[in-house]
Amino acid sequence: DGGQTPFAGGKGTALEGGFRVPMIIRWPGKVPAGKVENSVISGLDWFPTFVAAAGNPNIADELKKGKQLGDRTYKVHLDGYNQMDLITGKGASKRNEILYFTESTLGAVRLGDYKYRFIDQPGGWLGGTVKVDWPILTNLRLDPLERTGITGSLQYANWFTYEFWRYVYVQEEVEKYARTFVEFPPMQRGASFNMEAVKEQILRAIKSRQGD
Repeated sequence: DGGQTPFAGGKGTALEGGFRVPMIIRWPGKVPAGKVENSVISGLDWFPTFVAAAGNPNIADELKKGKQLGDRTYKVHLDGYNQMDLITGKGASKRNEILYFTESTLGAVRLGDYKYRFIDQPGGWLGGTVKVDWPILTNLRLDPLERTGITGSLQYANWFTYEFWRYVYVQEEVEKYARTFVEFPPMQRGASFNMEAVKEQILRAIKSRQGD
């Protein structure tokens, strides 16, 4: 669905094939030509980066406090970073984390080189979602195609016993993200296509009509 090969998974999954996309930047005189960059960057970073390129590098902080634009005041939390230093070759990426959502479910978190996957989708997007008891840990620098894991390597269990201490870091990251919901609650749920979601929507409509 868009040519995710050779990465695992595809659209609707928490695997790399469902999230990675190629990126080409051309800005003569600003972006170094011919450079290959492997740092972590997200599509969420483009808004604050473009606004910074237009002259305001502080838009994310301003919107978090509340900023008047025209006749409206916007108070929102942006999950993106200003990546002007990265794309112009003046510094490193400001992003260390990637959050992988499937519909409204947090399916995985990447911190640096390590990815922690909380769900398994053996049948792909159209199949069922399985919640794993322990996050599936992958070093994406060593295994970008996610070939190791629960069934991918006989040595995974041995490696896992030496690496599971890293879960402290992902717990802290998820907690930090969840705290933002106190001041900035989610605006809407992600789309879902299973019958439970349809039934829930019908029940909400019935209750709403009964209230009228």
